[in-house]
Amino acid sequence: MIAYPPKAMAVVCILMEAEMKTYRKMVGYLKMHPDVVRRIGLSKVPSKNTIWRAYGRIHESYLREVHLRIVRDITTGSLAGSSTICYPGNRFTRWFNIRHDRTETKREWIKLRSIIDMPTRAILDCHVADGYAADITSMWPVMDRLGASGEGGNFFCPDSAYPYGYLAGCCTTR
Repeated sequence: MIAYPPKAMAVVCILMEAEMKTYRKMVGYLKMHPDVVRRIGLSKVPSKNTIWRAYGRIHESYLREVHLRIVRDITTGSLAGSSTICYPGNRFTRWFNIRHDRTETKREWIKLRSIIDMPTRAILDCHVADGYAADITSMWPVMDRLGASGEGGNFFCPDSAYPYGYLAGCCTTR
């Protein structure tokens, strides 16, 4: 078994995301471009399962930092906030059903909250949180990182999950 360098595997995962490729297509791309494999620092093309495992080990804060370095030159215009991207997780939670007076299991959901620059359609920042967490409290970390302080003439337009009165005082403009 070959031990691949973690930084090289991170570069493969980031390149896969940038090129919007699947794991299988990324392996094919690397096989067709041996010069890219050499520049990344790999001795051999990793399998799709190896790329999948490496992608699962990359921490969210590292991916966020790489993404912010890529989009930092975008001058923000009007911003849109979204919390509608929700997908099922692999874990189950125990719930007590009051109606039937018994304990049941439900699939956990994970929700992605993001802020998008409307003119360029670039995702400026995002936050992955529990699907059952309140939308407004999960969006605050994203708005704080972007510095949505209410200064300037650009508008921040969140979706209907965020109560207007709650955001009106500090986040309707950027």
